[in-house]
Amino acid sequence: MLDGRAHFLSICTVINQLDSDIIAEMIVVGIENSQHRVRDLTPTKVKEANGASDWVKDSGGGEKFTDFIANELIPYMDKKYPTTSHRILV
Repeated sequence: MLDGRAHFLSICTVINQLDSDIIAEMIVVGIENSQHRVRDLTPTKVKEANGASDWVKDSGGGEKFTDFIANELIPYMDKKYPTTSHRILV
């Protein structure tokens, strides 16, 4: 889950309220990206912006961020915990 610091507890609370006969048990991983939100969540470098443009210099790190999830975080979780191939990104 993105914005893990802000939403982790509320997401876990919702999941705990769901019927365990209907929904599979799951592992919730919160990724905090509040300081690097623009970098992590923009797929390409932004050259200019309307209005405030101080964030433009940090843009364009989305591919590196998704590579981290796919090549580091998921393999780590697969090694450390009993996981399945089902994944959800929120």
